[in-house]
Amino acid sequence: MKWGLVQTFHDQRLGWFSLACGLGAFALSCRRLAWAGWLSGIAGLVLYSYDYAAVGALSALLVLLRSQGGQGECQTRQ
Repeated sequence: MKWGLVQTFHDQRLGWFSLACGLGAFALSCRRLAWAGWLSGIAGLVLYSYDYAAVGALSALLVLLRSQGGQGECQTRQ
């Protein structure tokens, strides 16, 4: 547990995870990825990994605020 916590701070991995989830959610319109990006982005902002976590959290928030489709499902664009 301790090792895993230390690894989230190493090279700002929590921020990178938030960025990957947020951009993936934005590209795929996937609310599950958006929730992962939003929550990890908030954690990254609180835990001083804010460089990438801010962008990930905001892109995930854009997906969550969109009012289309089913909740929790990934949608394909047509």
